[in-house]
Amino acid sequence: MEEDSVLQSLPFLFNCREPATKMSISVDFLAPKPIQEGSDLSNQWTRFKEEFELFLTAAEKSDADDKIKVAIMLRCIGPRGNDIFKSFTFTGAKSKDNYGHVIEKFDAFCNRGTNIIVKRHQLLSTKQGNMTIGEYVTDLHKTARECQLATMYDDFNAPSSLTGHK
Repeated sequence: MEEDSVLQSLPFLFNCREPATKMSISVDFLAPKPIQEGSDLSNQWTRFKEEFELFLTAAEKSDADDKIKVAIMLRCIGPRGNDIFKSFTFTGAKSKDNYGHVIEKFDAFCNRGTNIIVKRHQLLSTKQGNMTIGEYVTDLHKTARECQLATMYDDFNAPSSLTGHK
């Protein structure tokens, strides 16, 4: 009896579309924020892609047909993202209905103008200022991801190995 009252409260707690039953619960998941005009496209795309992958997993659509995933993505990405998609040319075996190919096209388009040197300068000159330590560390992690920190060490060491410096 007590279990029934808990199940009846679930639609209110989880914003379910239908009253909960013992067998299934339908939950609305927050879709990723659409790509906006005038902002840093590379960062927006990276965030959208990460959030969209989580969205697909939460909505149990990760294993869906590629055509369905592309359609869901185009519905979520907004007008700017749709305009970018319409500018893509798919040739040969590359299909606009293949989720992997669409992601590749967006990656190439959105990440083409990232100036890694500027991003690395931003990382190295980041100051805590009025941020809490948590905010500061989060900002450092975000900037490190944007400047491809994983390859930064190799990039700095390559010239020194050529010139003989150790």
